[in-house]
Amino acid sequence: MVAGFLLLLIIVPLMLVMLGLYYITLAIWELRAGMDRTRYVKMMFGGLVLVVIAPLLFIIYWYAGVMSL
Repeated sequence: MVAGFLLLLIIVPLMLVMLGLYYITLAIWELRAGMDRTRYVKMMFGGLVLVVIAPLLFIIYWYAGVMSL
């Protein structure tokens, strides 16, 4: 029970943030290379969504699910 709680509440949002930071790093590298500006915008937007919005939505959804029990 505790392992499932740890996995859902801590590990999954942490993985989303790590993936978002990876996308942001790739976007900055793409901007530095200066080859494809639309790819930079897409990766930066995706990275920021994963870093900021996805963990918040995950935690809100989990909290709403717990509160409905």
